[in-house]
Amino acid sequence: MKDEAKTKKQLIEELGALRERCAELERFAGEQKPTEESIAQLATFPELNPNPIVELDFAGVIHYLNQAAKGLFPDLQTRGLEHAWFQDWNSVIVKLTGEGKVSYVRDIQMDNFWYEQSIHCLAEGRRIRIYGVDITERKRAEEALKNTLQETKQRQAEVSALLEASRAILQYHDFKDSARSIFDSCKNLTRATAGYIALLSKDGTENEVLFLDSGGLPCTVAPNLPMPIRGLRGEAYRDGKAVYDNEFSQSEWMNYMPEGHVRLSNVLFAPLMMGGKVIGLLGIGNKPGGFTENDARMASAFGELAAIALHNSRTLEALESSEERLRSVVTTANDAIISVDSSGKIVFWNNSAETIFGYSADEAIGKPLTLIIPEQFHEAHKKGMDRVVV
Repeated sequence: MKDEAKTKKQLIEELGALRERCAELERFAGEQKPTEESIAQLATFPELNPNPIVELDFAGVIHYLNQAAKGLFPDLQTRGLEHAWFQDWNSVIVKLTGEGKVSYVRDIQMDNFWYEQSIHCLAEGRRIRIYGVDITERKRAEEALKNTLQETKQRQAEVSALLEASRAILQYHDFKDSARSIFDSCKNLTRATAGYIALLSKDGTENEVLFLDSGGLPCTVAPNLPMPIRGLRGEAYRDGKAVYDNEFSQSEWMNYMPEGHVRLSNVLFAPLMMGGKVIGLLGIGNKPGGFTENDARMASAFGELAAIALHNSRTLEALESSEERLRSVVTTANDAIISVDSSGKIVFWNNSAETIFGYSADEAIGKPLTLIIPEQFHEAHKKGMDRVVV
């Protein structure tokens, strides 16, 4: 009976221990369930990622594409390394193997889209994983910013060139000097390598070349050789607008080029306008890459400056000629002609004044006018000068 009671007691104890073990297992299972759920959730991240993720081995065999990659590049699996996603792939392999890098970032362009690829060599060293991000908008913004900066620099260069050309108008009285400076500013801004400035002949049938810049190329044409108004030059004269031809070397007008003329691949002509009429041309040529509408616009501005320089030069010449004629008349006049400045000092004394008053020009110029005024009239003269000056 004792043994039987003992056996029952042992069974009860063992049953209690078994129950405790079952409770422990239930608690452990409860603890493991969230972990398994987390693992499952983590496993869905690549699939839920809106950006393409690709995994392949070093032989180029693709082992994994997430849904984004499949949707964006449906032929990626079939085309393999021939696909644009793997462009310049050999350089990637070199960086991961030859240079020993474990990760590498690069930008690639596929049609009108840009992607940033973050390429990683996995820890086991047998797979390569690529994370892609669409950076098209960023690239477009960068390109827009770059274009804006280039345009700003171009506008600054244009303003500087125009200011330099404008200064030449004030600096040089001789049109040939100012025209050359204006032409050089235009040529440098547009990156043309040759050209000239010419004025229309009096009969309106030819260009009379003021100077010719061959750009260092051989040119044996005589400077005074007639340059008829025809072809593209004729258009510029007729319409009063800048014109250009980037295939001039293939045009029919090449047949009219005189022997020994500089070879021209492209040309641009801008008119010099005065009083609504074309009175000359600014011609430039042989620009690497060809001329643009902006070049035509700027050449027109330089043409206007050259026309202003010509008008300024002619006006100064006319003024100097007029002054010379006036001086000649005044000097040879029978009457004494005397000029004084605001302080009453003599600045001009003609020949008749020498004869009438007995003083030479050297003796009189710089002296007060009272030199020839009786002393009793000095005070009245001073008051009269004060009234005139005031």
